Amino acid sequence: MRKFLSILICLVALGASAQKEKVEVDYDKKTGIVTVNESPVFKVVEEKSSAFPGMKDYTIESMEGKKLMILIYNSYKDYHEVSQYNKDGSVSYYEIAFLNENKDKAEVRFNFFKSIMKLLYTNDLIKDGKLDKDAVDVFVMKNGSKFSELRDRR
Repeated sequence: MRKFLSILICLVALGASAQKEKVEVDYDKKTGIVTVNESPVFKVVEEKSSAFPGMKDYTIESMEGKKLMILIYNSYKDYHEVSQYNKDGSVSYYEIAFLNENKDKAEVRFNFFKSIMKLLYTNDLIKDGKLDKDAVDVFVMKNGSKFSELRDRR
């Protein structure tokens, strides 16, 4: 009986992992449209960062043009972060300001643009062209304001 249960558990685990959809994110810089598995999901409007020349901030909009969130580039130097690969101790991140009732905010480490777009999609933040309140709440709890809090403490 134990052997049967062990096999059954393994099969269920394999089946669950096989059902996960592969997410392919693409971005058309000309139109600003982000697609996932070739389906348009949201639009991105690029803006020059006013605080950091050479960097960009982004506004995420629904396909209908409703503004949903703003990604604001931030960076600071922290001697605790100095290493062989980060000689000046730079810490770069995006503050995500959700344009919802609560004006929620979260911070994510600076990464490749497509990786951040995939992060927004895989966390189900946008559903039917609107911010999903529950998904935003979970995202904010998971990511918080760890970079700015650390910067302000040091």
